[in-house]
Amino acid sequence: MMMEAEADMESAELLFSRGKYARALFFYQQAVEKAMKACLMKKGYGTVISHNVLPNFLVEFPDIKERTKIADAYSSLVFRKIANTARITVF
Repeated sequence: MMMEAEADMESAELLFSRGKYARALFFYQQAVEKAMKACLMKKGYGTVISHNVLPNFLVEFPDIKERTKIADAYSSLVFRKIANTARITVF
């Protein structure tokens, strides 16, 4: 699963470099979701089918809540950068 996450990240970076921002965002999201699923599987979860992995992830990695505040801020900055580059109006 982690190899799939890494492949999605590479795809996202390639798409971003070519100005395909919406597709890049999709692959970034996929990479994060698959990386989280890989972490849960390493903790003993079976194959994680659901797309809503955050609740289980927060149970297994409770200290991540504080770290996600930083990640949320960074994600917001990245999104705004992409939106500005692509000339998309951000609400």
